[in-house]
Parts: sequence; structure tokens; C-alpha cells
Amino acid sequence: MAILKKLLIEDKSQLEDHISNLQSGLEYDSIKSDIQRAQDKWLKNSLSLPLLTKLCEAYDQDDESSLSSSASSFSLYSEVYYEDAKYLSQQALAYFAYSLYINRAFAAVSNTNIHTKAIEGTQPLTYFERQELSQTYLEQALELLDNLYAYLELNIDAFPEWENSKAYTEYHSLFIKTASEFSELVNINDSRRTFKLLRTEMEYIEGITLTNYLSAALIAEIKAELAKAEPSPKFVTLNGYLKRHIANASIVRLMKSHLVKIDAQAIIQIETAGDHIDKKYQADRADVSAKAAFHQSAADEWLNEAKKYLNANASSFTNYTADDASTWTRNDLANQTGKTIGF
Repeated sequence: MAILKKLLIEDKSQLEDHISNLQSGLEYDSIKSDIQRAQDKWLKNSLSLPLLTKLCEAYDQDDESSLSSSASSFSLYSEVYYEDAKYLSQQALAYFAYSLYINRAFAAVSNTNIHTKAIEGTQPLTYFERQELSQTYLEQALELLDNLYAYLELNIDAFPEWENSKAYTEYHSLFIKTASEFSELVNINDSRRTFKLLRTEMEYIEGITLTNYLSAALIAEIKAELAKAEPSPKFVTLNGYLKRHIANASIVRLMKSHLVKIDAQAIIQIETAGDHIDKKYQADRADVSAKAAFHQSAADEWLNEAKKYLNANASSFTNYTADDASTWTRNDLANQTGKTIGF
């Protein structure tokens, strides 16, 4: 695995540009290793190593003229795109790094033990408070990463390294691409952390159940049309049905395999290892079962709407042939895949 040793954030002042409430006594060297880890863990995989390398090189320039000279060496780049992408990348990196630093900052390691640091005149955070604070910064970092994705997509011609990367292919591989897009279908409060867990379930829904039921050729046809600047309205309508099915079915699968919290606004949140579950919002088994049944019913209904629409507009879809069945059921999928849809 290639590691980029040059960092996108190279001193404390650059970190403070994005996180204003840093500890006053925090030295850059104390958090530098976390910046390196965050850059390797998240930004390199999100941007691609070639693009991250160019952003780091551009950032190392001494003045605007040298930055402009560096940027001009890439035919599809311009200085303004370079500067904006660099800024958004630094913003996300700062929050990723601080989410890693928080837990480590409160521990002191000696030859004999590991203990919590004591700072005179302050009350140390509890383990759960540290976890919650770390997760808050992580969630913000993931939201900022979505902002970066949106900028890259909006200016795709300016970033060939992104367009030709594995990260770009993965980003475009699913019908639902962002946490905010998912929340418009099923409310997860725009949580990027929950969305990352849902990606695995969506990959299953698309790759197994829908592919077996619609055919890989039709799925590919739909995605190819949607990738166009102005896709056919009929494909857009069908996409709406499929996305609502995928969102609900993937929620059911995730609820069956993870700890679940349903908050006061009935927003489903998936708990990960180390999270502190607020007891007043912790869902009991009956709540989870009721929610799962609700979303399973919705998944079935949206799948049937997709079926009806395909049958009514079969001539518009090269890789689909209308059939006589009025609805699709979970039993239909079980017969084809050996698994009930959504489970």
C-alpha cells in the first residue's frame, strides 16, 4: 500500500483555519501522526493517490506564482479549481485528524501503565464523552467529504485523476450516492457514518436481489442512461422507484444485523462499536421489529411500483420485456435468490 508522506496540512495555523476551538496548548507535532493516519485512511482512498499527491505538491508552493505554474502543468486544471479542492480537502482532513486525536490526547503512557491525563483545574471527560466527541468530529468530517465529492462532480473535467480513479468508480457504482440523498428517501439524519454501513447492504440489494430480478443488463442500461447530462424522463422516474426500494430494503437488512437506536424524532441510527447509547433513545426489540416490518412493507410496495412502471413502458427499456405478473413479491425473489428480499 502506497503511503504519501507529504501532508496536506503542514502546521498548526493551517489546522486552526478549519477548527477554531483547538486546545490552546496543542502543538502541531502532537497531532501530526493523526493527520498522517487520517490522510492515509480517508483522503487517499476518497480522492485517489494521484490527485492527493498533486494537491499536496501544490500546497507546498511558496507563493501564488509558483502555485499557478504548478497548476498550469496539468492541462485540464486551473488555479481556482486546484485551490478550491485543496481547501475542501484540508477542511475534511482537519476534522478526521481531530477525531483520531481526541481519544489519544487524554491518555498518558509510562513504562508501567497507561492512565488518563490529569490537567489541573479541569474535569476530565469520561470515556463515553470522549467517544461521543470523537464521533461528532468524525461525522462532521464525513459531511465535509461529501462537500468535496460534490465539488469534484460539479467540476469533473478539471480533475482527470478523480474521474479515472477507483474511488470515482465506487462513488458512482450505486443508485444512492450520499447520506443526504438517502435521507430524502429514509431519514437517517444525513448521517454519513450510518450511510457507510448502509453501503454494504445496498451493494447486496443491487448486486443480488435486483440484478437477479431485473437482469444485470437492465441495471447497466439504467445506470448508463442516468449518467448522461440529460437522462430520459422515464429512466428518471424508474430510478425514483428503485431508490426508494433500495433504501427501505437496505435499512431492514442493517437493522437485522446491527445495534439500532431510534431517537425522539423516529430517526433510525445505527450504533457502532464504542458508541454510547442514550438509554432514553435506545430501541427495544419490539421497536426494531415494528420498524423493520414497516420498511419491509415499503420496500415491497416500491418494488411493485417499479414493476408496474416497467410493464407500462417496456418499449422504452431495451433490456426489459413485459410480463403478465401484476406484482413482485418477496416469495418471487426467494425462489430466484434463495433469500427473502431485505433479509
